[in-house]
Amino acid sequence: MRYLRLQPSRQEDNTQAPVVFLHGLLGYSFSWRHNLEVFARNRTVYAVDLLGMGYSDRPEPGDISYSLSDTAERMMAWMRSLSLYSADMVATSHGGALAMRMAMMNRQAGASLLRRLVLVAAANPFSNAGSGRIRFFSRPFGAWMLRHGMVLQAASRWLGIRRMYGDPSRVTRETLDGYAGVLTEPHTADYALGIIANWKNDMEYLRGRFSRMEEMPTLLLWGSLDRTVPVASAVELQKHLPNSRLTIIEGSGHLPYEESPEEFNREVLGFLDSELPGRETVQKSTGATEDSI
Repeated sequence: MRYLRLQPSRQEDNTQAPVVFLHGLLGYSFSWRHNLEVFARNRTVYAVDLLGMGYSDRPEPGDISYSLSDTAERMMAWMRSLSLYSADMVATSHGGALAMRMAMMNRQAGASLLRRLVLVAAANPFSNAGSGRIRFFSRPFGAWMLRHGMVLQAASRWLGIRRMYGDPSRVTRETLDGYAGVLTEPHTADYALGIIANWKNDMEYLRGRFSRMEEMPTLLLWGSLDRTVPVASAVELQKHLPNSRLTIIEGSGHLPYEESPEEFNREVLGFLDSELPGRETVQKSTGATEDSI
C-alpha cells in the first residue's frame, strides 16, 4: 500500500499529533496536494492510497474484500505497523465512512489509534443523493458501463470533476491530469465496483452503531454547494455524534480541500489544535477565493 509521508524539516518543530489523510472513492493521495505541506509544518502527515486505488497494488477481482469492515482492518493494521497511535484522521467522502468504521472498531478494541476525526463530506447513512447511481452500477449493465467509463475521453472526466466543485471555473488542468492518470490503471473499476457492492450493508452497519464513537471529538466539514453528499445529511449525522462540530464552507462543493484550501486548512488545523469541542457547536465559514496555497 503506497503512502506519502511528510514531516517538519526540524525535529524540534514536530510537536503535534500525526495526521493520516484518507481519500474518497476515486481519489488518492493527490487529492491532498494543497494541504499536506501546511499540516507538516509542525506534525508528521501521511496520505494513503488505499489498496486497489491510486498507485497502491491493484488486486485481481475477488482477491480481497472492499467492505468497510475489511478495509478498516487493513488500515488499522497499517497504522499499528508504523506505530501510529493517538493520531488524527482527516477523511473525505467514502474515506469518511471508512474513518467512522475505524473509530467504531477503535473503541471496540480498546486501542487508541485515533485521537480526533475530521470528516469531510463523509458518505453516511443519512444521504440518499447517490442511491440511484449505486443501484445502477450494482447491476450488470451498470457495471459494464463503469468499466468502460474508466477510459472515457478527458473531456468527460472534466465534466465529472466539475460537478464536484461549487464553482466549476476553479477546476484546473493540473486537477484533471492528476486524476486522469490513475483512472486508467488496471482494476480501478473493480475497486469501485467492490465498494459499490458493499455500499448498502456498510451504510446500514454505520447507522446502527454511532454510539460506539460518541466520545470521539469530530469535526464535520462540508461545502455549502455539495451535490454529492448534501449538507442536510451532515446536520442529521451531527445529531448522532454529540462530541462534534459542524463547519460549512460557503461556496464550496464536495472537495473543499481542493476548491477552498486556505479556508479548509485554517478550519481543520484550528480544530486539531483546539480544546475539545462542545456539544452541538455549529460554525459557518466563508469560502476562500484562492484555489492554491
